[in-house]
Amino acid sequence: MLALARLFLGVFALLSVVVDPDQPTHAQDLAYALLVAYVAYAAVLVAASMRFSPRRVTELTTHAVDVTFFSLLIYLTDGPVSPFFVYFSFVLFSATMRWGWRGAIVTTSATVLIFVAIILFSDAALMDHIDRSIIRIVFLITAGVLFSYFGGIVERARLRLARLAAWPAGSVSTTRMPAFEPILGHAASTMGAARLLVVWENELEPRLHMAEFQDGGVNLASLDGGFANAGEFPLRAVLLGPTTTLPPPLPTLLGERGIRHAILAPLSGSSLKGVVLFIGDGPLGRDLLPLANIAAMRIGAEIEQHNLRLRFIDAAATEERARLARDIHDDLLQTLTAVSLQLRALEPQLAPGQGGQLARIRQLLSDQQGRLRWLVTEMRSGRSPSGEFAVALELSTLLRKTDAQWHCTTALSVQPAGLTVGEREGKALSMLVAEAVANGVRHGEASDIAVNVDSDGKMLTLRISDNGSGDRSLRGTFDHETVMSRKLGSASLRERVRDLGWSMKLSSERQGLEIEIEAPLQ
Repeated sequence: MLALARLFLGVFALLSVVVDPDQPTHAQDLAYALLVAYVAYAAVLVAASMRFSPRRVTELTTHAVDVTFFSLLIYLTDGPVSPFFVYFSFVLFSATMRWGWRGAIVTTSATVLIFVAIILFSDAALMDHIDRSIIRIVFLITAGVLFSYFGGIVERARLRLARLAAWPAGSVSTTRMPAFEPILGHAASTMGAARLLVVWENELEPRLHMAEFQDGGVNLASLDGGFANAGEFPLRAVLLGPTTTLPPPLPTLLGERGIRHAILAPLSGSSLKGVVLFIGDGPLGRDLLPLANIAAMRIGAEIEQHNLRLRFIDAAATEERARLARDIHDDLLQTLTAVSLQLRALEPQLAPGQGGQLARIRQLLSDQQGRLRWLVTEMRSGRSPSGEFAVALELSTLLRKTDAQWHCTTALSVQPAGLTVGEREGKALSMLVAEAVANGVRHGEASDIAVNVDSDGKMLTLRISDNGSGDRSLRGTFDHETVMSRKLGSASLRERVRDLGWSMKLSSERQGLEIEIEAPLQ
């Protein structure tokens, strides 16, 4: 492009002096010779540019030739008032395209100094054209600033594209949500956004998910309901404004967070839809809109890839559960049945008074057989149970059995008293309570254990506290992230809570241990 423009300018400069007998005003033979040589030189560069990419030395040389030729042409054609002054715009543009804002600044400085020298060495009196000279100097400076600004924008866009291309590899996570910190952190730094807000819904889930990135951390939340009207989503990134149409509940979320300056980009995929908001402290430029589209597309791809990974894990787990259920049914349950029959056969042979203890052992075996049969049925079905679980009734029955099994005293409190949950959540509560009681007696030597279950309709909280010695290697209170990252407490409890997508806190003191588990209710 630059080579063709150079040839075009050279040809018309030669034509203009041919048709004007008064030009050039100085050294006409020299001027004509320079023009002819320049046109020939420009034609050679056009031919060369179509076959070779110029090297840095070649670019510097051709740029120096352009500046020198146009300076001589201006000097030879009326100096300060030369009509060829506008040709300086070409050298400013070519410098900007080659070397960005730095080239524009250096070339502007050089052309201003050259033009001042032309004014000083011109034959015309200095004051004859002082007004035009001042205007042309100001024009050069203004054009140089604009070209420098343009070069800066181009360079910034290149850097942002390069950073966006260096997208971090998503961390492999088996948790319910992807590892958002590196993904959203990279997108925010690339876009120069202070915060990021991602709101989306999965195809098969009747709720919204929200991830908010700020100060290097991510806050996750779930909202009831979905998008009221998916057709209102923008097809591409837009600057958030008073006329931007958004489906509920986005207007409420933005109002609660006081978001005024943001770019909104659609988040779409084969199994999800939503939006990404790149939030700035001040107004954001329209030049960021294409980058916002690309970043939102990448974030959506990361979420979908994570969901697909979880589906693969679930499929593998289902296959493994089926195999384990078959092994339990064919081996362990049959063995327990045989043991129970042998214990029954021993009862007539026992002395009076010894049958009670044997009956309790048989009852424990029967209870465990029942639980194992339930597990086998669930694993073979490959789906979660859909019945209801009366929390107070079921847990009180369970605790009576654990009292007898572990020789401890337990107390149960359920609020509200008639609380019912899904059978899947209920069975998980039973297993968590049974595991916690066993650990409290075995490892903490606890004798009194309190179990409290509270629910507000949306969240269920399970607290299990005992009077044992706690975990002697730990003292203090630890939140869910610390418990999981440092692998504190019972590994069985941690893994079950993690698989359920629940959260667990742990408090260990000399007076005893307290476990708090929170679960969102479906």
